[in-house]
Amino acid sequence: MKKQAADRYRKLAAIPVAVFEAYVALTARSGVLPTGLGTLGLAHTHGRPPAASVPRLPMGALKSVVAALHPIDVHVGATQLSACRTLSSEGLDVCQLRGTVVISECPRPNAMLEMLQPRLQTGRITDLVVVLPTSLGHTWQRQLRGWTLVALEGESRGTMLAFRGQRCAAFRLAARAFGIVMTVEA
Repeated sequence: MKKQAADRYRKLAAIPVAVFEAYVALTARSGVLPTGLGTLGLAHTHGRPPAASVPRLPMGALKSVVAALHPIDVHVGATQLSACRTLSSEGLDVCQLRGTVVISECPRPNAMLEMLQPRLQTGRITDLVVVLPTSLGHTWQRQLRGWTLVALEGESRGTMLAFRGQRCAAFRLAARAFGIVMTVEA
């Protein structure tokens, strides 16, 4: 056995049973096969992740998005942003989200995306932008089918914007300036 594999198995063995069971239940609900990498990813983000692990969007990119989708009805995050209402991501009640929403801090993407889907489907949220990490192996990425994604370049590598809504053309036009724009097939 190679050292790298042995290290991974040690990390897997150190994961608390409750975290592992939560991961298996999560994959069963989303129809994804559980993997060692996914288990390690969930264990890494179990509980509140450190602030450094929540991706941050450069202010220039954020302002471009805001200008394209103006007016912003609700902003979720601590970043200074011109919006009618600003909410904290901690303890967020998704019933408060309506209209055009920008989520600049999303510490728990899986839970957040699951809660947002019904509001998107009913039209309560008309346009939604979420700042997310680009790392692979997360079960929440399956929820992005039909979304427009922007993989950020330069200083913000490792961060992406996910968009879903009515003003897709305006979002795509603004996003081209700071990243690679693509749409995930539904």
